Amino acid sequence: AFSGEGSDELNGGYATSKPENYTGGIARSFVRNSNYFSPRELCSLLGSRQSKRLDPLCDDIDADIDREFRGDCAKEDLLFNKIRFFMLRHVFCPHLLEKGDGMTMGNAPTELRAPFLSLDYASFALRLPLAVCRHAGISKYVCRGVAERLGVPERIINRGHKQRTSLPYYSLFFSNETFGRYVSTVLNRKSLLREFLRLKDPGKYVTELRGTRDAHKRAWSLLILELWLRQRFG
Repeated sequence: AFSGEGSDELNGGYATSKPENYTGGIARSFVRNSNYFSPRELCSLLGSRQSKRLDPLCDDIDADIDREFRGDCAKEDLLFNKIRFFMLRHVFCPHLLEKGDGMTMGNAPTELRAPFLSLDYASFALRLPLAVCRHAGISKYVCRGVAERLGVPERIINRGHKQRTSLPYYSLFFSNETFGRYVSTVLNRKSLLREFLRLKDPGKYVTELRGTRDAHKRAWSLLILELWLRQRFG
């Protein structure tokens, strides 16, 4: 099976790989850009003391980037290249690629290949300046150009959104009665989230998220965390 993993990150497609979304440290900006929970919610879930532990961790990662990054590039490309270095070192290797291998090789006789992360392509992409990756404001400009030459239909090349295969989280949590009862059963009074995150009523907290931005993603995160806690500590 082929995966498109790495295409957006190497070519400046995602919000988490666009330099204009990075203010301050790279790691801290990445957490802010990719987190489903607001700082106030994190403080509520973890407590102010625990939530502040993210800051020194991010600072350590930024220090590692400054120490290890050896890019020789124009000043305007320095931040863009540091972001891509961060993605490869701290996101792909310890997280995304491991997850892909676990889901395919661990559960089915499937081999996953990520051609955008091949040594040849990644080495080529990392030498491309920001102006080429996002030419005239067009994200993934190089990928779009190659796809056009290969005969990929224009409606696919320039579609305005990413075609996802995600679960319909929102409808599951807030419209599907069967799934709602399952969530209520898992996030009940014996929930480990009550102990670890001091949530008085996790099930009620999920219900109260209805209608808020990224509510389904936050609810899904809490449900999966509860199931993981039960598997490890239950």
